[in-house]
Amino acid sequence: MNTFKKTTLALAISALAGGAMAQSAPAPAPEPEKSPITANITVVNDYRYRGISQSNFQPAIRVDLIMLTRVVSISATGTRA
Repeated sequence: MNTFKKTTLALAISALAGGAMAQSAPAPAPEPEKSPITANITVVNDYRYRGISQSNFQPAIRVDLIMLTRVVSISATGTRA
């Protein structure tokens, strides 16, 4: 066998073997279900509502809880001033 035939045969075998050994990428993980509840916590140095100090110029904490459904939105806010 001459060198050209050997090289061609080796390339053909490696191409067939490489295709047989190829693996597909794993399927992506499913996204976790999103929670309908959202929470926000805010710390401020002076809680103001419409420009008037609600915390007597002291630090305050504000917590917001929001629950969203397809039909209704429920919201609750609490402030420690």
